[in-house]
Amino acid sequence: MKADPMTLQCSVILPYYENREPLLHTLESLGRQSLARERFEVLVVDDGSSDAQLGALLDGRDFGYELRYLWYPHNRGAGHARNAGLARARGEIVLFLDSDQVFAPDFLEQHVRFFAHVPEDQAVLQIGLRNDIAPTPAAIADPAANVSYADPRFAVFEWYSENLQTLQGAWHLGFSHNFSIRRRDLDGCGGFNDAAFRGWGLEDCEFVYRLAQHGVKLAYNPNVLAYHLTHPVSWNSDEGYLSWNRNLEAFAALHPEPAVHAQGIFRDFFDPQRRQRRLLAGDKRPWLSCYRRFEHALRAIAGVPATHAGARRFVKDIGLEALRQQLADDPGVELVALVPKHRLDLICHVQLHPEGKRVMLFTH
Repeated sequence: MKADPMTLQCSVILPYYENREPLLHTLESLGRQSLARERFEVLVVDDGSSDAQLGALLDGRDFGYELRYLWYPHNRGAGHARNAGLARARGEIVLFLDSDQVFAPDFLEQHVRFFAHVPEDQAVLQIGLRNDIAPTPAAIADPAANVSYADPRFAVFEWYSENLQTLQGAWHLGFSHNFSIRRRDLDGCGGFNDAAFRGWGLEDCEFVYRLAQHGVKLAYNPNVLAYHLTHPVSWNSDEGYLSWNRNLEAFAALHPEPAVHAQGIFRDFFDPQRRQRRLLAGDKRPWLSCYRRFEHALRAIAGVPATHAGARRFVKDIGLEALRQQLADDPGVELVALVPKHRLDLICHVQLHPEGKRVMLFTH
């Protein structure tokens, strides 16, 4: 099915390398989306895999939406693949995903709906999280009921809330397996730096760091959840650590700021030997421990208090105008707000407007 460029709204970019079965599950999952098929396209960017039959296979199947397959003869990394897809994307919203994930039927619709609550003059990167499921038919058919592993990186919300505006290190949560941005908001920022980064690690965090430096706001949307099909991971090895560490050095060379160098704290997690020592010492969530140290370091660098010193007031299921009024009535108070996750007006306002810095946001 070919999308009408007059109605095309969202371009989904999937970097791919040598893993056909998960890719097919991803494409089939996108075919079950509630977003009208003419409103999105999918670009599969094959980064040098040896599967000579894949292009013909995809061309011969109708997934119910416009699918374009781009093949490159040499493996140059996920950053290069995402840039290649971006160069050919036609949607006003660009959504970066991985090619080994499945999604709830309203996933794309929720990504698009979020931007309806973003002011026209505000650039924003929308970030979602992901959980792991086993690659079994039952789990793929109903991923929400079959989560086997929750992504521990987003446990930071338990400590700091879901309001990314309150995090000095929010850019380090910009993982490219699930985020979206309006195409025009990338103007002047460039794409992924596929020249400086090689192998696994940090090319997406550097991309998000650069966006933030250009004034792009970061916002978390709890309604856009991806489900990752579990497989052996490249980072959990000495080779993965060497790749990550090499890319950290490249990141710091590009941006020689103290906040970027502070990512060295995560060596305690990505170095398998260090991580094992932390686990044996009783640290059950070593990535979260590293992130908390990282966030506190960035707050010290920025001169921001590690914790809020003022009064706190708890509010639940509050409306947007009532929230704004409470913040205006008492400038010294910090609100702890529990709101329904479908209240995108509140979620966007808290994370995009300056007054939202005083809101610890949790959704249910």
